[in-house]
Amino acid sequence: TEWPKDEDAIAHRLETYFHPTYVERNKLVIHAMARQIAKKNSDGEFSRRANEQRKAIKNTHIDLNQLRRVHVPTLIVHGADDHITPASEAQFLQSLMQGSQLVMFPKAAHLLLAERSKELYQLVTDFVLGLEA
Repeated sequence: TEWPKDEDAIAHRLETYFHPTYVERNKLVIHAMARQIAKKNSDGEFSRRANEQRKAIKNTHIDLNQLRRVHVPTLIVHGADDHITPASEAQFLQSLMQGSQLVMFPKAAHLLLAERSKELYQLVTDFVLGLEA
C-alpha cells in the first residue's frame, strides 16, 4: 500500500503502529514524524522504499531448522499490542530457539523502540551484562 502524501493522513496511518496510550500522549511526536514522512514522500520516495522493504521481507525465506539450531542466549522483544506483526510470531520464534527469552511489553505496539525506549534500553543492557556474568 502506498503511503499518503497528506500530513494528516500520514499521521492517522502512523497511529496504527502505536498503542493508543502512546498516541494520546504523543500527538505532537506523531505529527512531527508525519511531517518528515510527507517531505520524503512528496515525490513518492518514502512509499517506494517502504514497498521495497515489504517486498524484501516477503521474499525472505527463514529456515526453521536453522532457528532450531540456535543455542545461544537470544532476547526476543515484542509489543504485546502489535497489530502489524502479531505477538504469536514472537512466541513462535521463541518456541523454535532453545534458551531464548521472550519479553512482551504490555501497552506497546509495533514501534516499540519509540514507545518504550528507556525500558528497552535497560532490558537489553541487563541482558548483555548478564551474558558477561
